[in-house]
Amino acid sequence: MVDPSHAKKYTRSEIEQIGARLLGQVYPGGVIIPIDVDLLVEQHPKIDDIIPAELLEDQFGVAAALVYKPASCTFDIFVDEDTYSRQRGRASFSIAHEVGHVVLHADVCNICNTLQATLELRTRLKKSYSRMEQDADDFAAAMLMPRLKVQQDAMSLYEGLVGLYGHDVTLIPHKLSLGLASEYKVSVPAMKVRLDHLGLQRQVMAALQAKFSCLDL
Repeated sequence: MVDPSHAKKYTRSEIEQIGARLLGQVYPGGVIIPIDVDLLVEQHPKIDDIIPAELLEDQFGVAAALVYKPASCTFDIFVDEDTYSRQRGRASFSIAHEVGHVVLHADVCNICNTLQATLELRTRLKKSYSRMEQDADDFAAAMLMPRLKVQQDAMSLYEGLVGLYGHDVTLIPHKLSLGLASEYKVSVPAMKVRLDHLGLQRQVMAALQAKFSCLDL
């Protein structure tokens, strides 16, 4: 087991590339939106299953958690049953976050052979190694909101919104985030963060202020 302080450091660009390669393996014929996180888990050789768990969020404050199985050298992902059924966008992001830990930090997470061990490691990561949690979030975003697809869909949606509402600098960014979040089956806050990381929020505002009818990406 690798101590968290010695875990590999990734740039956001590296995580984007890792996510793109994995999506290419899961969708060899081309990415289909929304991304099927269950399919992503099903095809990953180090992940065995997604297991619904009652009161996981109520008792531990998390929507999903990894548990390592030494006998098979694989992980199960436990997901809060209520969140999975009622807040699928949040559940999908949480599951993809845990997949990110498997892909990026498997040597750190292999001590997590019980839920309690997982939660203890999670607390440690949040307190002292928040970089690893951010990496897992960036991985989840890259998987569920692929860069090229988001850019293409943002361009198309922007043109339609401008045609309906004009160059409203308040309304258009909100409706763009809302529309893309609905299409990708993620939360609006998650989509806003993704658009910001991709530089699209800034480009949308610049296009609106310049009264452009289309985005030049």
